Amino acid sequence: YARPVGSHPRIPDLIRRRVAGLIASQGLSPDEVCLLLVGHGSSRPGGAATTAQEIAAALRDSAFVGAVALAYLEQAPLVADWRTLTAARTVIVAPLLIAEGLHGSEDLPPLFGLTPGQGGPAAIDGRRVWLCRGIGADPDIADLILDRVQDSLASSP
Repeated sequence: YARPVGSHPRIPDLIRRRVAGLIASQGLSPDEVCLLLVGHGSSRPGGAATTAQEIAAALRDSAFVGAVALAYLEQAPLVADWRTLTAARTVIVAPLLIAEGLHGSEDLPPLFGLTPGQGGPAAIDGRRVWLCRGIGADPDIADLILDRVQDSLASSP
């Protein structure tokens, strides 16, 4: 078995590239953007936040946007409370979901004034919001999966 793809060290670079492309294509000012990462989390005691926190820290360290916030679907801070996590007028939401499933396609869009399948921008509460597709939609994810498989094979007896 291989390590989870979502914990691959190149995930922050993949997210940064995708968000930077959106910023450029929409003519946004990077300093005015808050990147809101959305992890799945867990309703079990202790949650499941470590990987999402590491990705958020790496993106903050790169300082490519004005702010990076982190929320979860099933643990605090909840994505439904996103308005309290940032005062930014421009928000780009990047779900840390390999497969979008119902969370990415049905649960998240309405929280940001979007309809399912719509990426934005949406105007909600005086803000502009874009919702990226899950990271599994990125073509480069295949390379990260192959890296995990190769690592697993290399460590097998």
